[in-house]
Amino acid sequence: DKRRNKKRFNKTLEYLVKEDKILLKGKKVELVKDLEWNSELFNLGVPINFKMPYFGDYAYFNWQDIVVIASKTGYGKTHLAMNIVQRLVKQGIKPYYIYSETGGRFAKNALKLGMTPNQFLHAALHDPRKFRLPKDMKRPVIIYDWFRPHDWAKTDEIFERLLEKVKKVDGFMILFMQLKHDNTYFAINMLEQFPSWVCKYLYEDDTNGIYTKFKVTKIREAKMQGNFRDIPCVYDWETKQVKLINELSEEQVKYSKEKLSQNTLTKQTEVRNSSQP
Repeated sequence: DKRRNKKRFNKTLEYLVKEDKILLKGKKVELVKDLEWNSELFNLGVPINFKMPYFGDYAYFNWQDIVVIASKTGYGKTHLAMNIVQRLVKQGIKPYYIYSETGGRFAKNALKLGMTPNQFLHAALHDPRKFRLPKDMKRPVIIYDWFRPHDWAKTDEIFERLLEKVKKVDGFMILFMQLKHDNTYFAINMLEQFPSWVCKYLYEDDTNGIYTKFKVTKIREAKMQGNFRDIPCVYDWETKQVKLINELSEEQVKYSKEKLSQNTLTKQTEVRNSSQP
């Protein structure tokens, strides 16, 4: 009868858990597979066959890696995402762009940057739990703009599922996320477990979005020793291009440094004046 069958079923579950054959997560049952032992050293961790935009000079990246870029609302995540898409297209890559905001504004940015139809693929996704990739995909480069967990307490679980799906297609993912108003991460301890690179995209001055920077907080495999945690950039409002300072001409660098110094001096003066009675 039903009661006897349920008792037998529960005993079977207990046995399988005890023998490390399955894992119970709430009402979900997951199969535990034996480890796949391997003595190979040379074919593990295959490097990507393109230069990671903005960060390629600072770290090594492999297929199956996830890169995280976090920024506050209105700080140009989509502008930056389209710049990354454009830099990939110029290397002969046809990226997959996933967007979560309505209005299709990414298309305006792409056209402003000089891109044309069919250079990249795009799709809308508003719930990261529904993220799926076709099984026949092979080594896709995915830009996800932007990733919004419905429950930040489960960030590690969602990241683990994302990573598993990226692994299945041997892909590479660039993931944009939200920062808090004080420029800190949501769920920082869980966020940095899985990605190979984590950074913030910040303004040098919150009142001026021209001079920006990447503030790196995690690098799995750096190319060099030393402190390069801040990578300065310049955003061109007219062309919508984001460039690293070291990509500018000497004259442009000099001008940028002067402007940055002026901004810093102005900010220091404002702070000093506001502190005076």
